[in-house]
Order: sequence, then structure tokens, then C-alpha cells
Amino acid sequence: MTMQPSSLTMLVRAALLGTDHATTAARSAEEADVADMISRISQDDAPGALLSEAALLTLRDLAGGIPDTARGELAASASDEDPHHSLVRDALAGQLNAMLAGANVEVLPEWLDQVSARGWRVPFTSLPALLEHGQQHAAVRAQIARVLGARGRWLATHNAEWAYAIERPLDAAALRSAWELGSAPERKALLQHVRAHDAALGRTLVESTLAEESPAARAMLIAGLRINLEAADEPLLELALDDRRQEVREEASSLLTRLPASALGVRMAARASALISYQPRKGLRCAQLTVNLPTESDAAMARDGIALKPPVSKAFGERAWWLIQVIGAVPPRTWSETWRVKPAALVALARESEWSAAMLSGWSLAAITHRDAEWADGLLRAGAEAAVSAGPVPGPLQLLGVLDPVRREAFVSEALRAAPASLPTLELLAGMDHDWSMPFARTVLRWLTTRIAAAASEGSWRLAQILPALALHMPHMLAADADKACRTDAELSSGLPRAIDRFTTVLMFRHALYQELDK
Repeated sequence: MTMQPSSLTMLVRAALLGTDHATTAARSAEEADVADMISRISQDDAPGALLSEAALLTLRDLAGGIPDTARGELAASASDEDPHHSLVRDALAGQLNAMLAGANVEVLPEWLDQVSARGWRVPFTSLPALLEHGQQHAAVRAQIARVLGARGRWLATHNAEWAYAIERPLDAAALRSAWELGSAPERKALLQHVRAHDAALGRTLVESTLAEESPAARAMLIAGLRINLEAADEPLLELALDDRRQEVREEASSLLTRLPASALGVRMAARASALISYQPRKGLRCAQLTVNLPTESDAAMARDGIALKPPVSKAFGERAWWLIQVIGAVPPRTWSETWRVKPAALVALARESEWSAAMLSGWSLAAITHRDAEWADGLLRAGAEAAVSAGPVPGPLQLLGVLDPVRREAFVSEALRAAPASLPTLELLAGMDHDWSMPFARTVLRWLTTRIAAAASEGSWRLAQILPALALHMPHMLAADADKACRTDAELSSGLPRAIDRFTTVLMFRHALYQELDK
């Protein structure tokens, strides 16, 4: 095969032989990227043309090639920003950039909420880093999308990893196409988006392919109906109870349990009433609660999502585990309203039963599932959390989460006074993830001052772990008071200096945020 000489070889030949005896025009296929440019060089001055070609080829070699000419339509430019969405001030933008660089990043969700609530948007220069942060941290994606502005949404269309920020119109035909062609994770994300806006349309998408999905995908899609769960979902969930896979049945049962007056709820209530009876006080006889464990399992129980085998934990046997699941599916107010007895009194009776751990665990599961604050409060105050924590069901932190902030703060304040140094008290405090009231925050500060002074002798590892996170929920106006309370002579000997630094730094950062927001 004959090799065509390169333009560089031809230039060398021309230089050696002289421009009168050799051509310098590039003809090699390898030089096609610059052949057109070389052809535009005037050949009237042969030596000058040779030097011009040499300079062009040298630049091409240094650059690695001539950039390809854009083919097809150019990307549309970003639309104009909404004049009602003003840019954040420089100080706020500086805070954002610091958080995206890793400083006090735990405050970012609060920063985003406060900025979006005021209708502001982030500066253009921060958009790439903010979009990338959302790609890595799914929990803040919705908050990020609200502060991007038109330029940020446009930018997201040019990177597949930032697609979460793209506004997706709920066009049924387009959604159906994306659903049919999407992978399992893509369908999950799409279902979450659709259910948040149109529960019926999301249900239709699930119905369209559920029979062809893998078991894991079927369970995932059924679980996705949790968003905006409604009564119209019941037929589909009842159908899922006939699935051959247990994980699918359990997901469907969990959702049906949350639907008021569902057929499954009626079946579970009938099972439970056959297992528990109450005899009120009469004369000298005290009130009694009688518990009978289920004697056997059957296909109907399995269909309704009752797992026949308990988890690996040895806290309960099979029959006790069946009882927990049955009771956990029944709204707990069923018992207090039917028997006309306060939850706290029923909890006290259950503690005297041979099967107290199973009863209290089942009622705790029911209180959490049905968000019953009166029952959750009764279970916590009766000390039922000790039994609950031992079982394969949610524990006291989940019960605490059912309470409204006022009840929650009252309960934890009592715990701080009664058992200030206990690990359960620290765990309860760590679960206080709402915005604290000023009285509760001052109670915590007084407790914290005492704990820092005592930590050197009593140990401080758990307090050191939770302390920085507490700064996210304490009122920012107490930043100076918190710094003063923590900076005592006992600080250095407590083993907590680093945790205290993080606590006060985060609180000061939040305080600076609100000072800037209020300008």
C-alpha cells in the first residue's frame, strides 16, 4: 500500500529543494482538518507561503487538532429570569459558596428553605456547584430546584446527572413513554414525581406494567404509592396481596393498614378482637386485660402480609410475633374508644400481662402507623419504651416523633430533669429534630452546662456525637448565650472541646444567616 506523504514531509522537502522545485500544499488525508485553511494561503510569495503553512501545522500539532464545527441546531439560550425572583445578596451568596465547599454544609437545607420562601435565586456562578451537590445528595434536590431560577433550570438540561432539577410537565403520553423505556431506578424517581402531583396518574402507570415487573421492582413500585396514598389505591393494593412474593404482600399490607376503613383493616380488627378482651373493674375485682396468642397461621394471614417467621431477633417467638403484627395493624383508638378506657390505663394493664412485651410492641407499632399522639404519649409515659426497644419494632424515638412539638418538649424536659446523664435521655434529645421553642432551648442549655461540668467523670462520647446536630434546632437568637454557657472552666477537661466548637460555630453561622435575611 502506497503511503501518502504528510504535509510536514512535503514542507521539509520544499525547504531542502527550494520552493521553485516542490509544492507545499497539504494533500494528505491525515491533514484534511487544515487542508481548507492551507488552500487559502496565497502562493504568490512561495517562501512566505511555506512559512505560513509551517506555522499553521505547528499550531495544529500543539492544539491537538482543529475543533469540529457544530452540527445540528445549537442549544437554545437560557430564558430571561423572572423579574420577581431577585438575586440573593453577596453575603448570602458567600454563605452558599462556603457551604458548597464543605463549611457548615448541614445548614444548607435551612438556607435553601429561607431563600426560596422569599422568592430569591442563587447567583449564576454558584449554579454548577449547587446542581452537583444535589446530584450527590438527593434529600435536598427539591429545595435546590426552587432556587435555581430560569438559568439554573436551563443549565440542568445540559447534564444528564442534573436532570432532577428539570421541570417535567405531566403530559400523559410523554410520561407513559418514559415509563416504558425507563430502568427500575428511573421509574421509581418518575413515580415519586408523578404521585406528588397526580396520584391517579401515578397509579395508572404502576398498573400498566406491574404484572411484567421483577419481584423487587413490584415491591418498589407498590411502596411508591405511599406518596399521596388515597382510598382509590385500595383495589390495586388488594390485588398486590395476591402476589406470590412476600415482600410485595408486606408492602401492600403496610399501605392498606394506613387507609381508613380498608377491607384489610376490618379483617385485622376482627382477628385482634378475638385475641384480646377487657373486663372492667367490678366490685373488688380489678380491671383485667386478657391476651390469647394466635394458635396457628393460615393462608389468609399470609395474604394479608403477616410474616410467619419473626426477624432474627430472639425477643419474640412465632405466635407473639403474629400477635404484634395483628395489633399493630389496628388503629389503637379502637381499643380505648370501644372499652372507654384511657390509653395510659390500658398500657398499665398490659404491663401486668404475661404477654406484656408483645402487647406493648404491637400497640407502639399501631400508634406509630396511625400517628396516634394520645397513645404514643401514654406508651412513653408508662415506660413502655423498654419493652419496645427489645423487640423487632420501632422504638421510643419513633413514638416521640408522633407527638406534637409541645408534648414532645414536655416529655423530654422531664427526662432531662429525671435522668440527665442516661443514654436513653441523650437518644431522646437527639430525636428532637423540630425547631425548638425558646423555653425548651433554655432548658437544654442549662442541662448542657451541667453535663459539660460532669462529663469528665461520667464520659461524654455520645454527647460529643449529638451536640453539633443540636445547633440546627436551637433558636439562632441564643447563639451568644450558647457560646457563653459552653465556654466554662470545665470545657477543657470534659473531652468535648471539638464538639462544642462545632455546636457554637453552626449556631453562629445560622444566626448570621438570619441577620442577613432580615436586612
